[in-house]
Amino acid sequence: MVSTNAPDITPAAAASSRLDRPGLAWALFEGGRIPYVVMLGVVFMPYFAKTVVGDAVAGQAEVANFAKYAGFAAACTAPLLGALLDQRGRRKPWIIAFMAILIGVVASLWFAEPGGTGLPVAVIVTLLVLGKLFYTYTEMLHNSLLAVAASGGSMARLSGLSITIGSSSGFLFLIFILLALVQPDVPLFGLDTASFQHLRIVPVMAALLLVAASVPLLLYARDYPATNKSWSASFGGAFAYLGGLARHLKARPNAAKFLLARMIYADGITAISIFTGVLAGGVMGWSATELLLLGIGQLAAAATGAFFLARLDMRIGSKRT
Repeated sequence: MVSTNAPDITPAAAASSRLDRPGLAWALFEGGRIPYVVMLGVVFMPYFAKTVVGDAVAGQAEVANFAKYAGFAAACTAPLLGALLDQRGRRKPWIIAFMAILIGVVASLWFAEPGGTGLPVAVIVTLLVLGKLFYTYTEMLHNSLLAVAASGGSMARLSGLSITIGSSSGFLFLIFILLALVQPDVPLFGLDTASFQHLRIVPVMAALLLVAASVPLLLYARDYPATNKSWSASFGGAFAYLGGLARHLKARPNAAKFLLARMIYADGITAISIFTGVLAGGVMGWSATELLLLGIGQLAAAATGAFFLARLDMRIGSKRT
């Protein structure tokens, strides 16, 4: 989603700009989002496939169904939503609405109990699809605020800081789960391991992190001004833009190449994040401890890479980096 309201960013301004509170508030948002993603990949998805579904192969099929339905729903709706919100201007009210739905969906995964005693598998898959869909919406809106969050400063530096914060937050979150919930004979809060409460509580904690990360964004981050267009004019402009998208991309071949490469890359990352834990747990028989150590290692590498590569990006450019 490309906004026509983005500020003009020059190299000189980028070099001299310092991080301010609105920019930091934008970056802190990833501190709640990345823990949610890694929680799904290395904690909830393996638990869902092995314990809730109760069969590794059938569990993998249900996870594949979730990914398929969520991807289809996002592909059908996200482009229109992005074009529509470009017409409307403001993003933060929509982030509030979508985050409220996402938080409720994530917290409700507590009721994914083993042995069919809790929510039916079909309901859990539906919740996962809704979570992925509204996560995609909030990701799109958050990314669209990057230019205005940088406010004439370096978008590479701010984006790198955001990923560093998110990866570090996820790293600490997984360590807490490992030390407080998985390894002790009696988990924190006296949670019952027989009914897997020590794993089912993890989505609830991830939902609380989403709330905490949303507050600075909503209070301090910059937003685009409202365009004050009517809804009919906004929908008209959105459909007109989408109708001419092929023409726009033909006139901007570099943008078309980037979008194609980004699509392939994003699909690969999504598949890895969804299926790594499921395959390691269901096929290779990894324990919860081993899955958490896998996630901790991934996030340590991600945080380190984001910190240093953002600086390299500013020196030699994104493609060379």
